Amino acid sequence: MDDEQEMATTGTATLRGFDSYRVSLGDEMRGERASLGKSLLDVQRDLRIKAAHIDAIENSNPGAVPYKGFVTGYVRAYARYLGMDEDVVLRRFCAESGFEPTGVSAGRAADLRAADGRAAGGRSGAGSGNRRDDLDAVIAGSRLAAASRSASVSADLGSTLRGLGSLSVLLALVGGLGYGAWSLLENIQRVDFAPLPQAPEALAAAPDLDAMTRIARAGAVPAPIIDAAALAAVYAMQEVAPPRMEMRDGPISALDPARSGVYAAAPQAPGGDALSVPLDPALAAAVAAAVETVLAESDSAAAPVGVAPGAPKGVALVADGDAWVRVRNATGGVVHEALMKAGQVWRAPEGAEGLTLRAGNAGGVFLEVDGARYGPLGQPGAVVSNILLDAEAVRRVFSVAGASRPEPAAGVAQTALATP
Repeated sequence: MDDEQEMATTGTATLRGFDSYRVSLGDEMRGERASLGKSLLDVQRDLRIKAAHIDAIENSNPGAVPYKGFVTGYVRAYARYLGMDEDVVLRRFCAESGFEPTGVSAGRAADLRAADGRAAGGRSGAGSGNRRDDLDAVIAGSRLAAASRSASVSADLGSTLRGLGSLSVLLALVGGLGYGAWSLLENIQRVDFAPLPQAPEALAAAPDLDAMTRIARAGAVPAPIIDAAALAAVYAMQEVAPPRMEMRDGPISALDPARSGVYAAAPQAPGGDALSVPLDPALAAAVAAAVETVLAESDSAAAPVGVAPGAPKGVALVADGDAWVRVRNATGGVVHEALMKAGQVWRAPEGAEGLTLRAGNAGGVFLEVDGARYGPLGQPGAVVSNILLDAEAVRRVFSVAGASRPEPAAGVAQTALATP
């Protein structure tokens, strides 16, 4: 409007350029923010000031800020963030918006508005040249594009460093907690040996090693000298001769089906076949003698024992020496228990079944079945148990006793008379 009024009064037309127009504080702030490449949200994140309040400052609208006391601080912080003079920006903001800073007297506020008004009047009176100088001064006071980019890089670097610092603090905290937990667990699982209230007493004195060494040296026998050649000959590898094996088979054509096999008409006697293994004569004689002995013993055992007429029936215990005996029935109850003297006899009750005997000094105890004496039950001084007092069992296990005190038969040692 000033240029249009000037043109109307002078009647001359002048060519106006970009510098002829007045640049407001909000336009300048938006330009500085754009040169930094920052949006309102970026400024909000960096300054912790709401984007709506930043937009109100750029539009010279202090009423959008709920608290009047915060406007001055917001304007100064935003000007510092953009790299502009805080006092100049605050003065221009007050002049354009009519805002009066808190804590500033009315006279001071009037002086600020008057100073800004005089600057505006001087610019309007001086014409386009003065406005150009004022704009050049504002541009000279602001930050250049290169400086803006440098400040942006510095701000990003500061944010990165702050993030790294926070991360390092978090890692240190986690590491400290982990180390503390590990130390606590180690202390809980630690096992310590508590000292005894009194020193342990030596149970045995340690041997005098010095005396033993002197005795050994005094009566030591020189060790034999081992010849290295003899030792090498002992441990030298020797060739093992292959075993001598005799051929025990022959050609299949030598087999005669009429003399060997399932359908042989006249089987060949053992040893007559060419393919049979020859027997040692001494071994064959020993085997034959053993077979005859076993057959003779079996015949003698199977032969009925002569019973004297009028002999008592049943099973009886006969003591040929001092012996302790105990007889139990099938249910485990004690039927007879006594220390029998030589010559004493105890007869089992008639009709009793399942009686078992346990006796000490088995060499002095005999069993009498229907008047025939069998035994003894074992070696002198031995203890036998679980002997069934049954006539058939006694005849099968024990041999008939002689007139004198014979040794027990060979079959007694092989019976199941287990000692306790």
